[in-house]
Order: sequence, then structure tokens, then C-alpha cells
Amino acid sequence: MAQKSHPKRGSRGYWPRKRIQSHRAHFNAWPERGASQPPRLQGFAGYKAGMTHAIVRDPNKNSPTADQEIQSPVTVLEVPPMRAVAVRFYSGSPYGLKTSTEIWADRLEKHLGRLLTVDTEGAGKDEGRKGERQTLKDRRAGLLGRDERSSSTEGRKGEEAERAETEAEEKGGKGEKGDKEGKGKKRKHEESLSGGTIERFKKLDRAAIEDVRLLVHTQPHLVSGVPKKVPDLMEVRIGGGTVDQRVEFAKGLLGKELKVEQFAEDGLMVDVAGVTKGKGFSGTIKKWHPKLLSHKNSKHRRMIGTLGPHFPSYVQRTVPQSGQLGLHQRTEFNKRILKVGDRGEEVTPAGGFLGYGSVRNGYVLIQGSVPGPAKRLIKLRDAIRWQGPETEKTEVLYISKESKQGA
Repeated sequence: MAQKSHPKRGSRGYWPRKRIQSHRAHFNAWPERGASQPPRLQGFAGYKAGMTHAIVRDPNKNSPTADQEIQSPVTVLEVPPMRAVAVRFYSGSPYGLKTSTEIWADRLEKHLGRLLTVDTEGAGKDEGRKGERQTLKDRRAGLLGRDERSSSTEGRKGEEAERAETEAEEKGGKGEKGDKEGKGKKRKHEESLSGGTIERFKKLDRAAIEDVRLLVHTQPHLVSGVPKKVPDLMEVRIGGGTVDQRVEFAKGLLGKELKVEQFAEDGLMVDVAGVTKGKGFSGTIKKWHPKLLSHKNSKHRRMIGTLGPHFPSYVQRTVPQSGQLGLHQRTEFNKRILKVGDRGEEVTPAGGFLGYGSVRNGYVLIQGSVPGPAKRLIKLRDAIRWQGPETEKTEVLYISKESKQGA
């Protein structure tokens, strides 16, 4: 029986401890941002390259080493640009948030076709395959309404009218220079969207929308250390501002590349989610770390002395037994981002990271460790439990680039 001086091993919060279905971690909740703050992305994703150490100045005023140089272990994440492919809107229901509708971008990456059925340029040139596959345009027509043709026709008319209006305003030369530049950028992006997409944004029932989120996907083909091209599709919440502001913010990002600087900055506190390293089927001692039995025990020491009481007449889940170890999702709270950079050679050690290689895209330097082995997809989110200041920069004096070979 467990005692205060000898409690049960393991956490009951993680049960059942079995292999996760997907290597892509997920978040069940997102922190709220005030309506007075501007809209922004609340999450991002990258790939774990490895670990090194850095010399930083201790920002903790209550620490004995406050304002002194200390050595800290750091994790390097490679964060290539992500791409926003759709906007998802949620409405309220008695059972929580419910998906209201989605608006997809007109042009999708060709590598997304490895995950979904997409309609890219030249996708239907083969006559034999043309009748077999269902394009994303047809799927969107089924999801968002049967009047795809009529809405696209109306959208073309609306697009022509907006272009004529834009040309008239440019000829008239009204307004200040800054207003013209801002409106010009907005019109330029709206012109990149099709008329049907613009019409769907106009027809939204914004009074019923309670949450706005982006569907984004990674671009692993840009990463030399990850041997895959299939992107990871995920959902990222847009926080801050009013609903109308978030809708317009999402509309401005639809179909564009997203950089990590749009989410994170130096000193930001985040939560990190990943899937731990899988270790396969392991025994009781390795998995739960109970005390070894006496050397006088019959036959075995690395076993459990009892499977529990006689009643109830079944083995309870609190009894430590052998089974799967690792390959579980774990979320670590309150991790500080020490540095966000766009030159991978600033953190790549001599000879590259073990099992990964060189960092060739942007990177994020996180203080401490992160769950999972190298090449694992790591998701970041605004800290949901942090009570201190959202951003507190830490001075990074030195980042070790010594070779990790043989370490």
C-alpha cells in the first residue's frame, strides 16, 4: 500500500499509456487575448534539430545568480515558413464550439496533394485520371453550398466592379499617401483571391461567429534534415481584437506564407507539445521504477509482488505492469524563447546536429528541453498558464557551436 514516504510510481494523469495514433501533437485549448489587443497568430510549428548550450544572463531577480552569466541547456527548432490554406469559423452550441463553415484558398501547394486531393495547375491533364479523382473545388462546393457556379459568376462580376472602382480612385488621387498605400496592399491581396472566395467572406454571418482559426500546413520539403515531403496540416487560433477584426486578419493571411516572426519574438513564454521518443515494449521496472524484490524471492526480482487484492476480482489499472513505453504526447508549459533568428548557421554546430544535419531555415531557440527525438514535429502555443509578463527578454551572450559528434 502506498504511503507518504513511499508514494505510487508514475502519474495517473497519463492513462492509458499506449502508442499515439499520430506523430503530430495537438492542443485542446487556446488562451484568450483581450479585445483591446491586435489580432495575431497564437501558434506555430517546427522541427526539432537538437540541443546545445548557451551562456545567458539570469533574468530571475529572486535567484542567487541574478544578472550573472549562467550556462543553460537550449533546444533548437527549425521553423520553415508555413502556409495558410483555409479559414475555419466556429459558432456556439449547447455542447461547445461547432464548426460553422470553411473558406479555402484558391491556390494550394502541390505537396499538399500528398495529403489531400487538391486541384493544382495541370492536375487534370491526364484524361484517364481526370474522371477518377474528385478535385478540392468540388469538395468545397459540397461543403459550402451547391451554388458554386452562381457564386463564382457573381464573384467575377463583383471583382470586375472592384477593379473599376480601384482604377477610378487611383485616377482621382483622393486621400493621403499612407491611406493609399494601405488600401493598395489590401486591394492587391483581394485581387489575388477569386471572386467566389471574396463573395463567401461577404456572405458570412459574422454575428454568429465566436471563434476564427486558420488551417495551416508545414513545408518539410524546405528542410534538409527531415526526410519527407508530406506536409502536416493543423489548426491555429487567431486571438485578440473583435470578431470582425479577426475575420479580416484571417482574410489577409489566406493563401500566404506565414513566418515565425508573426507569432513569436525574443523572450516570449510558450507551451510546447510533442510526441516522446518511442522505446517499445518494456518491463515493469523500467516503465514504473518500483522497488526490486528481495534476493530471497523465488525466481525473479524484477517483477511485481502482487497484482492487487482478491476483491474486486479483476486487476486494477493502478497496478504497475509491463507495456508500451514512450511515443506518448506530452505538453510542457511555460518555456521561454530565448532567440528567434533567420540564419541557421548561427546555431548549427560543426558537423551538424546528430541525426539531423544543418539548419537551413529560420530557427527558434528554446530554453530547456523539448519532448521527442530529432526530426520530430514540435508545436508551439501562447502560454495558457503563465501569470507573469508575456514577454521578458533574456540576454544571450554565447551559443555553443562545438561539434556534437561523439558527445
